[in-house]
Amino acid sequence: YIREILPDVVILAGGNYPTDACGEVLGDKNVNYIIVSEGEQSFVDFLKQYYEDGNIKTIAGVGYRQDDGSFHINPQQYIPDLSIIPIPDR
Repeated sequence: YIREILPDVVILAGGNYPTDACGEVLGDKNVNYIIVSEGEQSFVDFLKQYYEDGNIKTIAGVGYRQDDGSFHINPQQYIPDLSIIPIPDR
């Protein structure tokens, strides 16, 4: 539905489902990228890189379709102490 309204928008999926079913989620042509596992830092890195130079293919935990149609998922760097992440400003 989102793709119908905004055909050029970048769709990034994260959470348990993309982490557990990477191939299924990336197989959906409406999804451009996924973030697997702990995405707190990966999501921030994705946004910074996307808006700076668009080179997001080296970010830890990011998965995407390659030009040949295969999937690639960068290894995730786990945060050993999640208490170092600031509480979201809601």
